Amino acid sequence: MIFILHLEKIPCSQPPQIEHGTINSSRSSQESYAHGTKLSYTCEGGFRISEENETTCYMGKWSSPPQCEG
Repeated sequence: MIFILHLEKIPCSQPPQIEHGTINSSRSSQESYAHGTKLSYTCEGGFRISEENETTCYMGKWSSPPQCEG
């Protein structure tokens, strides 16, 4: 017998905020974000993004956000 497991794609709540940076989003205050949503960040002047500038919603949790370095 083969069992197929159906996993519900759980949405995420508000994405993580980062110091000296903002989220690039056209929807400023959304209640939840669908599984698979990617959001990018921009750093304030004088700061630069540390690595990938995105965070991704995966099964109700956001991936680690980038950091803005001075």
